[in-house]
Amino acid sequence: IMSFSSDWLYTSKENKDIVIALNSSGADVSYSEIKTDKGHDSFLLNETQFLRTLKSFIDSMYDKFKK
Repeated sequence: IMSFSSDWLYTSKENKDIVIALNSSGADVSYSEIKTDKGHDSFLLNETQFLRTLKSFIDSMYDKFKK
């Protein structure tokens, strides 16, 4: 789960609570907070840290499931 530090619609605290709940139920979940001042729509913009984190996740899933 990724959150943006300036997102007031889905706050970092709420996202962390979701991660804690999922982890406590046995789900393999991780969390990353992207530092930005661009708010909720940051995922629509060219945010370097977001894109780098997303690429890392996609690469790890590819490596995990490739046959």
